[in-house]
Amino acid sequence: MKKKFLALGLAFAMVVSMTACGEGETQVATVTATPTPGVVASVTATPTPTPTAAAVRANYVKPQAASVDFEDGSLSFVKMYLKQANASDAALEIATLDNSKALKVTRTNTSKVPFVAFDVKGLLGEEAAAKVAQVDFTIATEHADGKFYPTEGNVTAWYTDADGKRVENNLEGGWSVYLANRNPKNITYTVPEGCSFGTDGTFMITLTGDVDPAASASFYIDDICFIDDKGVVLRADTSVAFTAPAGFENTGHDNNLLYVNNETVLDGFAVSAGGWAQAGIDLTDEQRALIKPGSVITISYKCADPVWMVAIGDNPKGGWLRGIDQGTFVPKAYVGADGGTIQYTYEQLVEFWGEGFESHISTLQCEGKSDWEVYEVKVGTASEFGGFSEKLEIPGMAVSAGGWAQAGVELTDEIRALIKPGCVFQVEYKCDAPVWFVAIGDNPKGGWLRAIDQSTFETCGSVSPEGGVVQYTYEQLAEFWGDGFEQYLGTLQCEGKADWEVYSVKIGKVIKPSYNNTAIDGMAVSAGGWAQAGVELTAETKALIKPGCVFNVSYKCDSPVWFVAIGDNPLGGWLRAIDQGTFETCGAVDAENGMVQYTYEELVQFWGEGFEQYLGTLQCEGKANWEVYSVVIGQTK
Repeated sequence: MKKKFLALGLAFAMVVSMTACGEGETQVATVTATPTPGVVASVTATPTPTPTAAAVRANYVKPQAASVDFEDGSLSFVKMYLKQANASDAALEIATLDNSKALKVTRTNTSKVPFVAFDVKGLLGEEAAAKVAQVDFTIATEHADGKFYPTEGNVTAWYTDADGKRVENNLEGGWSVYLANRNPKNITYTVPEGCSFGTDGTFMITLTGDVDPAASASFYIDDICFIDDKGVVLRADTSVAFTAPAGFENTGHDNNLLYVNNETVLDGFAVSAGGWAQAGIDLTDEQRALIKPGSVITISYKCADPVWMVAIGDNPKGGWLRGIDQGTFVPKAYVGADGGTIQYTYEQLVEFWGEGFESHISTLQCEGKSDWEVYEVKVGTASEFGGFSEKLEIPGMAVSAGGWAQAGVELTDEIRALIKPGCVFQVEYKCDAPVWFVAIGDNPKGGWLRAIDQSTFETCGSVSPEGGVVQYTYEQLAEFWGDGFEQYLGTLQCEGKADWEVYSVKIGKVIKPSYNNTAIDGMAVSAGGWAQAGVELTAETKALIKPGCVFNVSYKCDSPVWFVAIGDNPLGGWLRAIDQGTFETCGAVDAENGMVQYTYEELVQFWGEGFEQYLGTLQCEGKANWEVYSVVIGQTK
């Protein structure tokens, strides 16, 4: 039957996962319109290696024509997708496979997943991309020891529907390469009814893990055929550059890192060295003056593990001092999600170098466990500004006025209910200086109250490094309006020193950067809606759970997952960490990147003070099919 295509806004991804498998040969299935959670194939058995030689691919028949055959050596239309929590980078190269050129994917991190993306709209053009009814391609695997290992995987498609929502589909039954004489193997993906590559069309093939790390499979992709509903293989322009569709790339600030104001680059600190070797610069007086309480040193680097710093000088603690625990060589620092940025606060370095260490440093160096390169080192001042998790935008607060004039709205009961300890107000504005709030109501402290020091009119809020956004915590406002001020708040207004305009006022929470991050082993789990999965916690993991810590959960689900605690808690042996009246999360959500953060104090609301001593098993749960990639415990400053 002739397939009908709708003109939909589309971001389409095809994900091929690869793991060790059991016995038998599985036929290629077409994608259905029913989402199936998860892209990582599970292990059904430990494979027995089968030695092979040149005859491994003897039965493979190469297609006569393909849209992309890699013979021209071009890779400009290919890009790694790194946004998903379990995604990792990979080395991409054109390699020879059976006297034919193919794309070879070599993982750089065997515990994570390389997502290899192809720009279909760019390759085919919008009109031809919309005609694609089927995609054929070949998969081949190769192992470092020269032997054949049975493998299986999955294919997942994601695209944007007419409402702008991303929808996922999976290749039912997945794909498999079980036999040595069927490697490479042809894989077929059939575009489901109502889907189109015509807008922002992207096609992704993904390798998800080797069960046996010793196998170290490389992943080959070749002979990609984009086929229309008449069976015609469409021609591709492989000279195009990859154009990322909406939602493909990480945007904005990395919530693993601190916001930093007034950064200065340390000249000359672009250095490199081998493992356990050091390189750096002699500091000038001007550079030393930047390093002081409240400062942050941000390092952009390349290394398999985070780099650390070495201080050389006349420090009473020693003339040569590492800024790291030499028992573990795990940095006490904020590490970026991309693994290429690390931040050390002055206070973290004091632990190793002592108070006032900056006066004793003559040379500052970097060091790493393996070959490393540092591209840039900057010093600035830590900001209290943070990544924002929005609960609600206050309607009607897009207002403006002249200097020292006020404008705002009367608050509803629903809005007042969101104003409570721990919440944050985020104001997007235009003015020469940050705007502040004015509270009007029946507050015992006064009927008209500014939230600012009226002797200086300097904001108590945290301003974004670029300006134009200021955040006020409940606790900062309580200094001016008193605890429980929300019950007296009738009208909320803004005010500024000069002509001002407010674009929005939102209520939510701040996502807190964390350091000393430790992943809970075994918490890469999944389940159906209202089902739970997790692990029994070790004594070492429980020791990390204490006041001030945070849990960062990387997940995939229609709404944020939450925790379930199982143990001998006096409050109950099975306890959810969520309001069971609304099932609205208490955590701070980074929806764009699939992360929710729970603070120790938020969990205390459900599990009680000192809950960690009663915690035997920690599980996750969600309203719909869900998958958790990792649960990481960290500390906040």
